[in-house]
Amino acid sequence: MKKRFIISVLILLLWISNAQADGRVADFEVVEASDGNHIIVISQSINVRETTSTGSKIISSEKSETIMEVTEDLENWYGVITPDGKEGYVRKGYTQRDYKYIKFNEPAYIRMLPYDNAKCWYSPEYTLGKEFLVIGKYGEWNIVKLGKGIGYVRESNNFDYEKQERYAIFKKKDYFKIISYGKVYLKTDIYIGNDDEGAKIGERDYEVFTCVGFWGDYWLVKYGDGGALIKMDSDIFTKADIDYYYKNEPTYAVTAWETEVNGRDGAGSIGWIEANTKVEVLAEEYPWYIIKYEYKGTPSIGWISCWDTKDYE
Repeated sequence: MKKRFIISVLILLLWISNAQADGRVADFEVVEASDGNHIIVISQSINVRETTSTGSKIISSEKSETIMEVTEDLENWYGVITPDGKEGYVRKGYTQRDYKYIKFNEPAYIRMLPYDNAKCWYSPEYTLGKEFLVIGKYGEWNIVKLGKGIGYVRESNNFDYEKQERYAIFKKKDYFKIISYGKVYLKTDIYIGNDDEGAKIGERDYEVFTCVGFWGDYWLVKYGDGGALIKMDSDIFTKADIDYYYKNEPTYAVTAWETEVNGRDGAGSIGWIEANTKVEVLAEEYPWYIIKYEYKGTPSIGWISCWDTKDYE
């Protein structure tokens, strides 16, 4: 009887151990934390300006993870002192005041989204002994910086099943490309700020992203060795749009007068086409032609005005 009891206890302990391993809280130590008087840059870079205006003079450009002393706390700006002693202002949306560096003592699951069964960005063993910058919180999840992108690490074993219905992760074979044809904002979660000041990772123009899933009305895209969120109604093409435009027949050519390659509704210019240049048209959305265009070495899509062209003969 005693032997059977001991065996039962061992089995129970083994079961508990396995259960904890599956949903384990990440074991980490804090190696450095903010004192509240400094901020850290969490975008790829940030401009330090002379005044609290995006049109004011740039006095310095600081890289990701640069720490600066705070001199003023304004509505959308911090007054700062750069590492080399220059004084200026930075936009809050690209910095974090409450930050810390953590080091994992056990392998940790750094997931694509803040849900227990979301995929991991890489093998848990990769995290062992490495330091990561925590740039924010989403509920019980730490948001950690991964190269240019971000990932999520749990702090507790509480699991809200209702929230699982609010997201989805595609299988790898379902990954596809999306192309921005104007400015898009890269975010860490769906509840931070607005599109003007809430870009927690950065802004990008005319860039190709690999879409690996979605969360609410946001695309989850691969960014660096982590991810970022882009709102679905941003200036982007999805795979369906791309397939439509590139397969739409017939295509034809026009000769352009001097004209800019524009995005819709003032999304910005990506280039200048010289007079008498022959361009291939994919579709027409009057008063625009949608054309194939190579931007920074990447095949992309652009718009030119119908008024600045004539049929090619």
